[in-house]
Amino acid sequence: MTFSGRFLLSMIQFASERGAEFEVLIGLSGHDYAFLCDEESRVDADIYNKVLEKILIDTGDPLFGLHAGENLNLAAAGLVGQISQTSSTVKEALEYCCEFANLGCRALPMELEKTEKGYLLAFIPDPEWKLRSEEAAKQTIDGTLAFSLREFHLLTVQNYYPLEVGFDHAKSDTHNEYERIFKCPIEYNCEHTYMLFSKEQVEAKVVTSDFNLLRILVAYANQQLDSLLETEGFESKVKRSIMNLMSPNFPTVSEVATNLNLSSRTLQRKLGEENSSFKEVLESTKKEMALNYLSQKQYEIKMIADLLGYSDTSAFNRSFKRWTSQSPAAYRQAN
Repeated sequence: MTFSGRFLLSMIQFASERGAEFEVLIGLSGHDYAFLCDEESRVDADIYNKVLEKILIDTGDPLFGLHAGENLNLAAAGLVGQISQTSSTVKEALEYCCEFANLGCRALPMELEKTEKGYLLAFIPDPEWKLRSEEAAKQTIDGTLAFSLREFHLLTVQNYYPLEVGFDHAKSDTHNEYERIFKCPIEYNCEHTYMLFSKEQVEAKVVTSDFNLLRILVAYANQQLDSLLETEGFESKVKRSIMNLMSPNFPTVSEVATNLNLSSRTLQRKLGEENSSFKEVLESTKKEMALNYLSQKQYEIKMIADLLGYSDTSAFNRSFKRWTSQSPAAYRQAN
């Protein structure tokens, strides 16, 4: 799971304008400035999360992502932004944004759906990424919405606003800031984060459309996407499938194999080629979820055991000690 290096650099630059140390954040990324400037550069999700968490501390802005999305240079959209501006209609532009969303942020796929009310643009974070850093996910999603609204204004050449916006997080004391930016009714604790736009606005023509340039850009984007997908290990795909299929029980190897259009035997063979197995991937997923739940004090240990599918607390305790050499209670107290 990776993020665009250029996107991370844009976040770092905006953070430096708000009091964070530019060189410290660059150093934390593990890359130099030239690398992050490259359109094709990628950074690991854990690095991205670590830098963003540091930014939140250094800027002291609990809505940093939202404010970054509101202020970042639109050039930060890179290739996807160019494709949007050469599309024939806003709808086509949004469809391409969904198709190539992985080029900017692999952990935040987008979907466009036509409804009775209008067009709903949904942002659905990868469960594994959200589990690693819920705060980084929230900030990125907030920022992506604010940035997408500015792109929408650019495409329509009008300051249109959504009919409605929904967030998957709870309402907070900062609610007024969301209202200031989106200027529409806002819902919280939704299944997915989304923006709802009117049918007329989405089906409008883009004044900067250029069919010949669009074909060239889309062909290049497809090449980049194919190259990116080839770098992802099969184990990562299996883990993401496990997270997506939880409802609420963990899926079986057969269910995951079906989701990936494979036989169970082929799935196990491909994992074996990476010196792994379905049992090991499932255990690793449970461990990550357990660590995340334990960091959130509102979850009692018995509840965590239930969420992870254990028959009782003692069975969860045994698994957790095998993973960490500590009991869940001892781990929580130490962290």
